[in-house]
Amino acid sequence: MASPRPVRISRRPPVSTSPSRPAARPAFVPNLAAIGRARRLFSLYAIALGAILAITLALSFTGPAPAAQADPLVPVGLAMLTLALAAVGLVLTFGRTPSGVRFADEELWVRERSGKIRRFPAPPATRMSVEERYPSGFLTASPTHLVRLAPPNGRARRYVLEVGILPGPFATPLDRERP
Repeated sequence: MASPRPVRISRRPPVSTSPSRPAARPAFVPNLAAIGRARRLFSLYAIALGAILAITLALSFTGPAPAAQADPLVPVGLAMLTLALAAVGLVLTFGRTPSGVRFADEELWVRERSGKIRRFPAPPATRMSVEERYPSGFLTASPTHLVRLAPPNGRARRYVLEVGILPGPFATPLDRERP
C-alpha cells in the first residue's frame, strides 16, 4: 500500500563532493570579432573580383576587336582565373582566423578553421608578439590583433584574434605591448 505522505523530488542535479571526478575543461571561446572581420574583408574582396570580371568581360565583348566573340574560351578562362583568385583570397583571409581558443592546463589550445587543434605552452616557453593591430571600424565592431605564437619546438603561427580573448598568462605579454 502506498504512503499517503507526499514525497518531494528535487529537480536539481546531485552535487558530487567526490574528488575523484575531474573538473570540467573550459569550453572554447569563440573568436567572433576576428571571424566577422574575415567575412567582411573577404566579401569586399569577392565584390571587387566580381566587378573586375564584369568590366573585363564587358570590354571584351564590346571592344573594337571583340576577343570574347572570336574565342569562346576567353570568358571561361577569365571566370576560372577569378575563381582561383577567390580561392586564394578565401584561404588567406580565413586561414589566419581561428574559430576559437581555450586556456587549460597551462596551455593555449587554438581551434583552427579546418578543425585542427594546436597546443601552445604558456609563456615564457611560447614567445608572443603582436604584429598588426586592427582597430574597430567598418570591418569589425571590436579591435583585433595579428598575433604571432612561437612555441619552443615547432613552427611559429600567426592568428588574427579578438582583443581580450586570451586569458591568464597569455594576456599579459599582449597587454604590455599596447602603446
